[in-house]
Amino acid sequence: MSFVDASNYQLLGLTAELKADIAQVILTVTADNQKRYYRQANPVFTETITGFVAGENLLNAGVRGEAYGSTDATILSRPGSYLIRANAGTLNADNYLFSALIDGTLEIVDIPLISVNETQLYGILLSKNCLMHRTEKVCNSSNMPGYE
Repeated sequence: MSFVDASNYQLLGLTAELKADIAQVILTVTADNQKRYYRQANPVFTETITGFVAGENLLNAGVRGEAYGSTDATILSRPGSYLIRANAGTLNADNYLFSALIDGTLEIVDIPLISVNETQLYGILLSKNCLMHRTEKVCNSSNMPGYE
């Protein structure tokens, strides 16, 4: 709109309506990689959320709910790599969507090899005189490394 001669009229109560559709920003939920020993319970899975805008973060963006990770690996799963599936769970926020999901990896490793007087045992050295061998705790044996 242009006005050639504004001396002959006056505009009163001029209003304008502006309407905008603002889309929610898509955030990424990534299942964090984890590691555990064979025959131990799975760790608590954690997730990292990225992609916030305008200086916002997980603490100040009004995020509610929780994400979670899941796996098919059990306490009896053999050593190797297993998928941790990322899931947005109950996450929600007014300005964000949680639809980009990145899976992680659960690495199950064999129990470390401990050599005891030329006998090889798989176990976790718990202390100077205790070894966890598979599901059995062995302590105070003269065959333990470092036993005095």
